[in-house]
Amino acid sequence: MATGSSGGTLLAALVIGAAIVIASLIVRSAIDEQTVALADLQVSVAELGEALAAGAPAAARREPRRGRDPNQRVEIPLGDSPVRGPEKAQVTIVEYSDFRCGYCARAVPTLIQLIERYDGRVNLVYKHFPVLGGSSPEAAAAAEAARLQGKFWEMHDRIFRHQRELSDARYAQWAGELGLDVERFERDRKSEAVRSRVERDQQEAMRLGVSGTPSFFINGRLLVGALPIEEFQRIIDEELKG
Repeated sequence: MATGSSGGTLLAALVIGAAIVIASLIVRSAIDEQTVALADLQVSVAELGEALAAGAPAAARREPRRGRDPNQRVEIPLGDSPVRGPEKAQVTIVEYSDFRCGYCARAVPTLIQLIERYDGRVNLVYKHFPVLGGSSPEAAAAAEAARLQGKFWEMHDRIFRHQRELSDARYAQWAGELGLDVERFERDRKSEAVRSRVERDQQEAMRLGVSGTPSFFINGRLLVGALPIEEFQRIIDEELKG
C-alpha cells in the first residue's frame, strides 16, 4: 500500500515537473519573441531620434501626404544633378532619396528596370534628402565627392548595397575600389562645397513639400514610396502618350 502511494506520488511529481519545464519553455519563447520585437522597435525609435536630433523638418517626420492631385505638375530645376539613363528623355523621374532609407534601397532595382524597359525614353535624376540624420548627410557627401570624379552612380550603388556598413573607412575603401583619387575624394567629401550641394537639394525638397523618402516626380507628377513597378509604368505610359 505504501509502495503504491509512493509510486503515485513519484508519477505525479514527474508530471508536474514536465509541465513546469514545458511552461517555462513556452514563456521563454514568448520572451524571446518580445525581445526581438523590442529590438526592432528600438532601432526604429533610434532612427527617429537621430532624425529629430539632426533637426529634420517636421514635414519629413510625418507620413507622406496622400491628398495631392496626381495630375498636378511641379517644375523642378535639374541643374547639375546626376542623371541615370539618356541625358535627354521624354520622361524624367526626379527622385528625392536618403542613403539610409530602406525603402529607397528597395526602389533602386525598380528604377533601373524602368530605364532599361523604356530604352532611351526614361531617365532618372537623383536629389538628396538626408532626413534620417546620423550618417545620412555623410553618405550623401560621399556620393557627391564621387560625382566630382565621374563615379556618382557607382558610389550610389555601393552605398545602397551596404547600407548597414556606412563609415568613413568604407567610403574611402569604395573610392579606391572605384579607381578614384582617394586623397581628392576625402577632401571633397569633407568640403563646404559638397555640404552646401547636399543642403541645397534638401532645402529644395522642403520647398516642394516632399514629406518622405523615396519621393518621385515623374515629369513633375508626384509618386511617393517604393511602389510596385506598375505604379510607375502607369504614369510613364500616360506621359509617353501625351
